[in-house]
Amino acid sequence: MGRVFGVIAFLVLLAAWNTGTNLLYIIFAGLVSFILLSLLLSKRNLRGTHLVQQGPESVHRGQEALLTLYVENRKRYLPALGLRMESSRTAEGPLAHLIKVPPRGCAMVHAAQSFPKRGLWPLPDITIYSAFPFGLAESWVTFEGNGEVLVYPRVWPVTREPLLEQEGAGRMHKPARTQGAEFFSLRDYVRGDDTRLIAWRRSARTGTLVVKELEMDTAHNTVLVLDTQEIPGDPSFEENFETAIELAASLAVELLRRNHVVSLITPDREVLPGTSQAQQRRIMDVLARLEPTPPRGRPFQPTQARNLEAGAVLYLTADAERWGRRGPGDSARVMSPKEVIRG
Repeated sequence: MGRVFGVIAFLVLLAAWNTGTNLLYIIFAGLVSFILLSLLLSKRNLRGTHLVQQGPESVHRGQEALLTLYVENRKRYLPALGLRMESSRTAEGPLAHLIKVPPRGCAMVHAAQSFPKRGLWPLPDITIYSAFPFGLAESWVTFEGNGEVLVYPRVWPVTREPLLEQEGAGRMHKPARTQGAEFFSLRDYVRGDDTRLIAWRRSARTGTLVVKELEMDTAHNTVLVLDTQEIPGDPSFEENFETAIELAASLAVELLRRNHVVSLITPDREVLPGTSQAQQRRIMDVLARLEPTPPRGRPFQPTQARNLEAGAVLYLTADAERWGRRGPGDSARVMSPKEVIRG
């Protein structure tokens, strides 16, 4: 709209030059004044506008995160009208629109934002645009993102058969220990823990949430061993590395859903055995931050015998040539994503 109006004003100016008609000069001056007035009012409309955004603590890769945008109008008497919000990370169009924010008021709007890769991402910068009242000139103000979102790997549905075909899969039925009914100890609260187990009196005395750990009953124990060593010269390593991490996440979610005691071992990280949503969160937090480790010239073989001897061991790697073959030490086969992931 503003460009069309500018072209019209330019054509009127050319006509005034060619004819020398004073009326055309007056019309041109009126058009320019109208454009300048529109710019001035749009800037005035944004004055006193402030934005704060909140996002979820975590989201899975490729999944849209729901951002909550709080737009505050600090002007004393005038409302903020016709606001459009866009993200610095998305070129597909505006995140949200607001028709009106009253003076000394605040408006809330939700917007969807996707994150294409896993890892720790800062919240995007948000720009508020205003073309009020005439739409001829647009003003904007940008607010930096104030927070971070941890992007988990994607989780795929997995098949049951390849798990059972693994050598040692029968060891899934060896008893491990899982939460029972008798009190065992206290520990710090982790998001995802059962709130019914919070020790409220102890938490009130210490000022920190603590939960009760109960004695353990029998359950199945599974160890996920993920080899994160980099493969020099492999053009598909990055893609295969992400596939291996997504396979580990998918297996962890499925096994925990079946009430397995699950642990994770990599060359530089370890998640101790555990169950429930809290354990799923611990594993996802580690997988979200994993980076390739320097090559050592041989497949990774962990030495945490206390974990490996307790149940089934599932080997995972980014080396596509090893998928479906024997694991290190002539152990169970390396899990192949093509055999395990459904869809």
